[in-house]
Amino acid sequence: AQIRDIQAAISTIHERAILDRDRIGLFGMGGTGAGNALAAAARSTGVRCVVAYHVVADGADWLRCMRTEREWHEFLSRVETDRVRREAGHPGEMVDPRTELMVAAPERRANAAKREVDAKLPTRFHLASAADLLSYRPLDEIAKPAHMTSIRTDAAGRVVEERQVPRTLATLVATVAGDRVTPEAHAVAAFERSAPPKRLVRIRGVGHYEADARCFDALAREFVDWFERWLGPPEHPARGAQAVVHTEAETVEIAAPALPV
Repeated sequence: AQIRDIQAAISTIHERAILDRDRIGLFGMGGTGAGNALAAAARSTGVRCVVAYHVVADGADWLRCMRTEREWHEFLSRVETDRVRREAGHPGEMVDPRTELMVAAPERRANAAKREVDAKLPTRFHLASAADLLSYRPLDEIAKPAHMTSIRTDAAGRVVEERQVPRTLATLVATVAGDRVTPEAHAVAAFERSAPPKRLVRIRGVGHYEADARCFDALAREFVDWFERWLGPPEHPARGAQAVVHTEAETVEIAAPALPV
């Protein structure tokens, strides 16, 4: 539903001309937020570039990596039992979203800001929501052929030609090396499946929840540079780099600054 909402917003921009529809970019951060941005960008040919930070690209793999083999099979069995009960007209099972759906990593439990956030969230949630997470896989969207419809009209505005042409979607994916909250492997897989131009930004020497604060300036420069390169006005200096990087796959390493003594 969230991906469809993003698509609806893009369609509204195109239909009402409230913004420059030739300069649409998406930004997504954190788990399904980043995954939704990648999926919506892949589905919407009007999007020219996308930035995804801390991405979950495969929901089943994400849930699986939080659990042992035994816990994983018990979880799948519990989800299936709940589905059968609901289809028989019984109420669905309610669970703790932080221990029974997403199993919070030690890094999250130790983070004071996240503890405050978790304290404000409902302590019981529908186990049925696991089904959506298990089928959530933006990677499949990225892998689809990248083409769009080119339309040529005459002086009267009548369509005289429609044809499929290769589509350019500039994709930047950012991750933390060795991330155990949103796996680094998901970001790498999304990067590898994306067509050029693309850039992978990998942050080293810092954990998932420290990266934003300690590397904010460097990350912001990467994100802004990407948007300016692909969405800036034609006269913007960054746009001149497009011809050079159009077919390139770039990798950028960011080293976290040392903590003050």
